[in-house]
Amino acid sequence: MKPNTFAIREKEFEESFRLVTAAFNPNKRLPEQIFDHLFTNFFFEEFDWAMSADFWKTIQHLAIVSQDSFILTGVLEPNPIEYFYQEFGYYNWFKLPVNISCDDYWDVLQLEPEDSPADAILYNSDIVVWVSATMKWAVWGERNLGVCVLALKDNSTIKKEHPPIGKWKSVNEALINLFPISFYGKQVPIDFSELLRRNYFSNLKK
Repeated sequence: MKPNTFAIREKEFEESFRLVTAAFNPNKRLPEQIFDHLFTNFFFEEFDWAMSADFWKTIQHLAIVSQDSFILTGVLEPNPIEYFYQEFGYYNWFKLPVNISCDDYWDVLQLEPEDSPADAILYNSDIVVWVSATMKWAVWGERNLGVCVLALKDNSTIKKEHPPIGKWKSVNEALINLFPISFYGKQVPIDFSELLRRNYFSNLKK
């Protein structure tokens, strides 16, 4: 299956952008609270893992449990309109059917504009999002910090997601195991860690 089959068309972008802005505030960055207030459960993992074929197994499972018809994924930074569309005439956003394979997902990540292989999502994507069609879950990824954040709305869904949720880390675990590598001397600033804990603490256990 050709990866460009899943690319959203020009007339679909506005609707897709509304779905993204219903889940996130695109203008914020970690440690700020990025997600809509209806998302209350947060888990962390490596950004590079999201940029791999293996990641598809986890979000595919989330989508099946949530009865999603598709997963929307796209790049927010560089800007999808001012940069990507202006340069290449289409958007690097995709509506991924739930039944595609890990190889299909990998092909989408590697899909490159003509004569510009460095602009594939795999390489030129500082902020990437993945959004459930039913808005029951969403993932925000920041390459600069090396992390992605999974947010869930439905508390009861967590038990259904195990073991996929088991791979993800709590905010405290992430501050120990994920964030330090992105900071000088592997020391996360206190103001950063305190704000992150405040915004992404969850009482629920995995």
